[in-house]
Amino acid sequence: MKKLLALLCAAAFLAATPGAEASPRRIRLIFAGREAIVELYDNAAAASLVKMLPLTLDFEDYGGKERIAYPPEKLSAEGMPDSYAPKAGEMTVYAPWGNIAIFYKDHHSSGGLVPVGRFVSGAEAITVMGEGVRVEEIR
Repeated sequence: MKKLLALLCAAAFLAATPGAEASPRRIRLIFAGREAIVELYDNAAAASLVKMLPLTLDFEDYGGKERIAYPPEKLSAEGMPDSYAPKAGEMTVYAPWGNIAIFYKDHHSSGGLVPVGRFVSGAEAITVMGEGVRVEEIR
């Protein structure tokens, strides 16, 4: 019993120690001579995107608020809420269509949107994303 208690205490200490947690996954988007970094959320949609990388995607404007592209396969929406209200600088997937949607303006809550990650750099260049955007994991 004492050994079990000691192991549980050690595990709790490591979990509470700053720097002991795993670093969030990040991806790099390379386009128009620029680079942007997205920090991925810890969910099934982000994990399914990483499994497809590296990718080259063609983005187009949609609705004056977002840039969209279609990956070769739909991203998982497992365990995700029914709707989501993305902020400017967030990457999502619109589950019904299977497209990635990167918002450059805030958007109201919409059914089918699933959060994937948020830009930590380069968000100011989202509006110039077009054809041939290289997406790769940062290791």
